[in-house]
Amino acid sequence: MTMRRLVSLLVVCFSLFLLSSCGSSPANTEESAPTGGGNGDQGHEIKVKVDGFSGSEIFMAYYFGKQQYASDTAQIGEDGYAVFKGDKMLPKGLYTVLLPPENKYFELMLNDIDQDFTVETNADNFLENMKITGSKENQVFYEYLGFYSDKNSYIRDLQEMKKTSTTPDKVQADIDKVADEIKDYRTKLQKKHPNFFYSKVLALMEEPDYPKIKGKTRQDTLNAFYKYKSIFLDNVDFSDTSLLRTPFLYQKIDKYLTKMTEQVADSVIPVVDMIVNKSRANDEVFKYVVVTLVNEYDRPKVLGLDAVFVHLIKSVYEKGDAFWAEEGKVKDLVDRANNMSNVLQGKVIPDITLPALEGGQLSLHEVESQFTIFYIWDYDCEHCKVVTPRLARMYQKYQNKNVKLVAMNVKGKGEMSLMKETIAKYGLGGIHIYDFNHTSGFHKKYDVRSTPRIFFLNKNKKILGKPTSVNQLEQMMLHFLGN
Repeated sequence: MTMRRLVSLLVVCFSLFLLSSCGSSPANTEESAPTGGGNGDQGHEIKVKVDGFSGSEIFMAYYFGKQQYASDTAQIGEDGYAVFKGDKMLPKGLYTVLLPPENKYFELMLNDIDQDFTVETNADNFLENMKITGSKENQVFYEYLGFYSDKNSYIRDLQEMKKTSTTPDKVQADIDKVADEIKDYRTKLQKKHPNFFYSKVLALMEEPDYPKIKGKTRQDTLNAFYKYKSIFLDNVDFSDTSLLRTPFLYQKIDKYLTKMTEQVADSVIPVVDMIVNKSRANDEVFKYVVVTLVNEYDRPKVLGLDAVFVHLIKSVYEKGDAFWAEEGKVKDLVDRANNMSNVLQGKVIPDITLPALEGGQLSLHEVESQFTIFYIWDYDCEHCKVVTPRLARMYQKYQNKNVKLVAMNVKGKGEMSLMKETIAKYGLGGIHIYDFNHTSGFHKKYDVRSTPRIFFLNKNKKILGKPTSVNQLEQMMLHFLGN
């Protein structure tokens, strides 16, 4: 099996940590490639034997943020051992040993001291049969995992019991007691082994205790939350590049941004700035954090958060702080950010005056309506052929409810007859303008990288939203129309 095939196999949704997650590949806006080999010259030799596994080879991979990357392939010898060996030490981090084709896997902690050790286990149950020789850190790691597995199983039993118990408070007290035992175990482990990489990982994973709510008002609840949020990242060592080689730094930042911060640009941008500034403690961490956030907000899941992308480009790339990016890449990103800044949610959309289907010239800003749908399309583009009929049907329901549609056709070297034919075919009402010769500069003016493009505007032509589908547009319209 090839290394490329291995990468495709690394879609794993359960970790021995019981805290990992799987994710899709990031956008192509920027690359955040991990550093290749380790710095040590002692080399590494990790022998792995898995009884009950009938395959001929096994794989090793490492985390870099939320992604996993292939590290090595090892053939299984006649003695049953597969050996991962190299002249350099592997970068410190969390590694995965994966067994095809079922893709069962277990994880190993690699520090920068002992990378010469042996792992023996059984394919039926990695955890219960795990035996580590030569790596004290991995021995401690698996002792904790065994302890955690037992305690977590007990907690699940108690949770089931609580559902039918006549004394649920007592059962909850038992659950809390077991949770405290797990926390105490982690604390003692970190104190006993302060130099272990795993101790740093546990510190990163740890979340602060939630402050007691003093009072019963909404403000009392908010004050407790703000206190919790203010200390949530205290255990994150942004100067330690090895934490990039776990999924937990990404997860902690993601939780802080998406679960603990209001999802509007004015709230997200200051938080992004704070995280980026913390990451400046280390160049590699800084690069990872910036590139990851740029990719996240290039095509955000929440409408309006593309303003975060614009802010990141202007505050890092345009100022010359993106030391990893070539000059041409920086220019492309800055140009894109400038285009996007023209049409951010909350801004008045740039005006445009073009020939109208009914004759004469028409200015977008001169269209009088409580709300305006501004639809940029190409009568010959495949995606437009799907979206336009849906828009036509939807608009028929709202055209008499203080909403006007302005459809701008931008088919390059388009033909009037074909445009009219397509409009009639779909029954697309509204006002129609066109720019077949692309002389209006609409690409930059409206950040059009592909068609169709939809804007929903108020009576002053302020952008209320940039829906990516007709269904999303309709939901937005219902919200503003009050229906």
